[in-house]
Amino acid sequence: MERLAVAAGAGRQLTGDGDALGTRVAALHHKWRTVWRLSTDRKKLLQDTLDHLLEVRLSYVWCIDLTIY
Repeated sequence: MERLAVAAGAGRQLTGDGDALGTRVAALHHKWRTVWRLSTDRKKLLQDTLDHLLEVRLSYVWCIDLTIY
């Protein structure tokens, strides 16, 4: 168990703040993850909208082709 505790704190800098650096890193990670998820949701929404518009456009062109002949 002692080895795990040493390994967990090995990457952390020792400052006078104690765990302040760890909490700041965790907050930054959480914020970045939130922004990343929002961007992927936005990308999916835009792609779905584009797919829908292309489908509507193709069906409209297909309907026009039927009325011409």
